[in-house]
Amino acid sequence: MKRSNRAWLLFPIVIAGIVIVGLLVSNYQKEMGIAEPSEGGRAAVAATFAALELSRGTSPDAYKTYSDALLVAAVAKRNMAIINVADTRLDHQLTKVFDCLLAAREAWQAQVDRTWGDEVHGTAVYWQAMHPAIGASGDRLTAPAVREISVARASETLEEATRLVAD
Repeated sequence: MKRSNRAWLLFPIVIAGIVIVGLLVSNYQKEMGIAEPSEGGRAAVAATFAALELSRGTSPDAYKTYSDALLVAAVAKRNMAIINVADTRLDHQLTKVFDCLLAAREAWQAQVDRTWGDEVHGTAVYWQAMHPAIGASGDRLTAPAVREISVARASETLEEATRLVAD
């Protein structure tokens, strides 16, 4: 076999190797220690933790406090600068957490305002369409059940986000 033929055979292998290394480096910067989430991301996680803690309240006053904390967390998330892949992954996790926390807020608000309708709010289809991150299922749902499911899912997802910002 000629030398030039061998070079042409190795060329695609070298290109494939470069592509694989490039994909690994670009997607796993956090794990490789190349990139860390920004300070804004850390602030967003802290604010989201505060909102998550307040989501377990039961009174109408606790609902208002929770809504305010959720607004603060949303502003912190919106102010988060997306600089690298670690920030992008953190933003994705926080988006799922917010979907869950907003579902909990919606269920709580319907309960406080006494506007909960079993034919709408009580169906899993409604929650799957409006807040897919909670993964609601079942025949009939109640406001406390939706809140419990939402808060549990938000807690799980926020743990994943915390691992991204942990040193």
